[in-house]
Order: sequence, then structure tokens, then C-alpha cells
Amino acid sequence: MKKRTAWWEPMALFASHIGNATAILLLLGTTASGTGLLLRQLESLGLPPFALWLLTILDYTTLAAGAFLYLGMLGIHTWRLLKELFK
Repeated sequence: MKKRTAWWEPMALFASHIGNATAILLLLGTTASGTGLLLRQLESLGLPPFALWLLTILDYTTLAAGAFLYLGMLGIHTWRLLKELFK
């Protein structure tokens, strides 16, 4: 006999996953922000332009990848929540 889940269990699971993903995205955003501050400091110290460009690209890539993965995970978990609620 299959145990019937309560109506709120899928939503609680969704909220916990999204909460954890948001915390990870905030960590990535904080890292990118810190890298931006570091880049300004390195620019004032006279770091070669190629190194600044490379670090800037890495900074943007980190932030974009984090946002892309967050949105993908949000879509996947929303789909799973809707499937669970309407079955």
C-alpha cells in the first residue's frame, strides 16, 4: 500500500530546495562582487590589461553560470512540484 503524502509536503520540499539554491547563488554573487572589488584594486596597482580582462571574463562567467543553473533548477523543481500537486 502506497503512503499518501500530505498536500503541503511537495511545497515544503520545493521551498527547501529553492532556499538552499538561493543561499548558494548568494555565495556566488558575493564571490563575484568581491572579485569586482579586487579587480578595481589590481587596476589601480597597474596590473597588465590582459590579466584584468581575463579576470573580468572569469568574474562574469562565474556569475552567469550561477544564474543559469539557478534558473534551471527553479524550472525543474517547479515542474516537479506541479506534477506532484496535480497527479
